[in-house]
Amino acid sequence: MFQSKRSVILLTTNKLDEDILRIVRPFNVVLTAIASSKFKIKNRHITPCVKTFHLLICFSIIALKLWSSFMFVVGRGDFKHKKIVDNFFCLTVFFYCVNYTLLTYNNIMHSCHNISLFMKIQDINRNINISVQSYVVWTWISFLITLILFISDISWFLLKSGIVGTVHVSENILVFQFDINFVYGIRLVTLLVMYLKEWARSIIIMTEERPNEYFVRKLETYVNILEAFKLFTICFKAMVSWFYKLDEMLS
Repeated sequence: MFQSKRSVILLTTNKLDEDILRIVRPFNVVLTAIASSKFKIKNRHITPCVKTFHLLICFSIIALKLWSSFMFVVGRGDFKHKKIVDNFFCLTVFFYCVNYTLLTYNNIMHSCHNISLFMKIQDINRNINISVQSYVVWTWISFLITLILFISDISWFLLKSGIVGTVHVSENILVFQFDINFVYGIRLVTLLVMYLKEWARSIIIMTEERPNEYFVRKLETYVNILEAFKLFTICFKAMVSWFYKLDEMLS
């Protein structure tokens, strides 16, 4: 199940330029903080995530969910339609476990693709200038807004229900992880669009003849942008499609 079909060969010299390190750092900090990291960064080198860590976290969260759900069902008294409600609740627990397993699978199996995406972005960035500082600031703002909305939602739930238990905590962990992963994906595709727009602008405003090497470099940059979009699709198609993930795991 966890055999990789990676077509990407990772080098031991995956060293990040300063600008790319600034771009990657918010993703690394936030994803690591929520136990959903796709890579590690040490001494400016980006390497695959630790599989054992993800598997232990996955096992612990699912075990917590199953135990808390069992105690929640057992601790309730009898009421009308209790069996129907319990069956529906068990179904939601099942889908929760499947979702968390698929998220963990995605983090492990697409770690190398995420790294390759950033190395490709680094190649693009060496030939296209964008406002890295502005991008990084908006990335932090996006994560902060997501956190504020999440806390607001939880607070509203506590005020309305007046209760909170382990079963609620474990479920909210998964919701928050998915929210952060989607923000991660949105910020990455935003970055690629920024590069594509700047590349197109440089072609449009070109008014004088250039040497052949200039056009070769422009073509190589465009190809790198297309390849980056392809890597992005590989990384995030599995995030939004159950059928794609299950087919990938079983094939």
